[in-house]
Amino acid sequence: MEPEPVQNSFLLKRIKAIYAWFVILVFIIVASLLVYYKLNAAPTEPETPPLPAGTEKPLVKIGMPVEAFGIFPENYTESRSIAFNANIFEGLTIIRNGKVVTGLAVSWSNPDKYTWRFKLRGSVTFHNGNKFSAEDVKYSIEQAQANDWPLPYLSSVDKVVITDDATVELKTKEPDPVLLPKLATVFIISKQQAEKDGFKNLAGTGPYKLLKFEEKTYSLEANPNYWGGKPKIKQVIYKIISPEETAEALLSGGVDIANLTSSADNQKLSGQGFSVKSYNLPVVFFLTFDFTRDKTAYVDEPKNPFKDKGVRQALLYGINIDEFIKNAVTDGQPASQLVTSEIFGFDPKIKRPAYDLTKAKKLLTDSGYPNGFSLTVDVPASYQTDKEIVRQLERLGLKVDARILQTEEDYARTDSGDYSLMAAAWAAETLDTGEILNDLLHTKGPFNIGGYSNAELDKLTDEASVTFDSKKRLALLQKATKVAVEDLAWLPLYTTKSFAAVRSGFNWTPHNFGLIYAYEIVGQ
Repeated sequence: MEPEPVQNSFLLKRIKAIYAWFVILVFIIVASLLVYYKLNAAPTEPETPPLPAGTEKPLVKIGMPVEAFGIFPENYTESRSIAFNANIFEGLTIIRNGKVVTGLAVSWSNPDKYTWRFKLRGSVTFHNGNKFSAEDVKYSIEQAQANDWPLPYLSSVDKVVITDDATVELKTKEPDPVLLPKLATVFIISKQQAEKDGFKNLAGTGPYKLLKFEEKTYSLEANPNYWGGKPKIKQVIYKIISPEETAEALLSGGVDIANLTSSADNQKLSGQGFSVKSYNLPVVFFLTFDFTRDKTAYVDEPKNPFKDKGVRQALLYGINIDEFIKNAVTDGQPASQLVTSEIFGFDPKIKRPAYDLTKAKKLLTDSGYPNGFSLTVDVPASYQTDKEIVRQLERLGLKVDARILQTEEDYARTDSGDYSLMAAAWAAETLDTGEILNDLLHTKGPFNIGGYSNAELDKLTDEASVTFDSKKRLALLQKATKVAVEDLAWLPLYTTKSFAAVRSGFNWTPHNFGLIYAYEIVGQ
């Protein structure tokens, strides 16, 4: 969720998919399992859970490593900036305890594949006292589309229709089974206020009101009239601190809750009046191949060896992933497929094959490379895995040079598909495997820079994209994933986890992305 001018950049998505301890997601933050449903059936939306149980506290100080770029609607598209703004503003759906649940809409249904019908929550007021209405929903979505506030995630919406004071319908250009999580960051504003005063100092409907927004310090106060109940923490201060300063800021009392950047920080804080909690990052690191060119630029062979499935399999069997993680990755786990277990579409039946160097070398020989070949692999500098990738591949008999990606020019080159083998990472923004299948692996995918193409995968992906029934859709996504894994469209390497510290006296449970929502914090 970066405020970048080039919104569909594989470069930006890849290098910002993980930054040491934290996943930076582009455009939209959805922090857990998607809400699914069946067409023409009774709505199965989850009810909004109450705010967490706990004691009241006058103040909590939260450490944040980057500045919130603005108060909605100004430059709010970086993930932590969205998390901060979500304390103030709400959408038709909202995030609670890491799940997408009912927000300003209390229910939804699909009278047809092109219509989302939302029943609105009554007796809701904005922080300035204006009453929430269907007109506010229509106005907010239309302004969001006109101004690209939630970026392209409303691209499927054709128009908003008010059917009565408590009901709105979103008409889509094509079926959109995953619209609900996108709406969690389409914040609803007061039409009356915006038309009178413009888009500065907008009031929200959320659990907190903005007090101050100053450089490196942002203050909130609890909304006593919040429809979901008054928050337990009366005042919240977000402080901007660098990753290197995090542990010291926690120990000195400068902040009470923060994500951690290193195992050393974990050890330093454990037993010092903090609970250190782990959470999985839903990002997969992998190797991606050049499928486009018959003669790939950075391999000394007349034919592109990576178009040969046997060569790709040789790399899979020839990488000792447990050893790889031990030598180069902190808190890593082997990856078996395109997504982590938190993502809808993950298939627990898919297992990573065991390391088998003998089999790997035979596969290379059978593919016509008994003596291996020379190649250059591109590796982002932040991964710090270049030496281990080289070591693992050279054990196969390959001659490998690693080229470190650091500059915008480096990434512009690989972004254009100018590579032979590259290390990359991706987190499914919508926590749905369909995102990866559609965007990265479908023949027509906007981020399919490697030129992968598989007719069976395309067919399954296309069908899943218009299937609303959750069980049927899950089966389609898992079938497509199996096709991609067996064909080695990517070579999955590993996933990681991260940590957060919580001062004694507070209770907060981190979820998939580690984003800190003030309304999820209580005293204990």
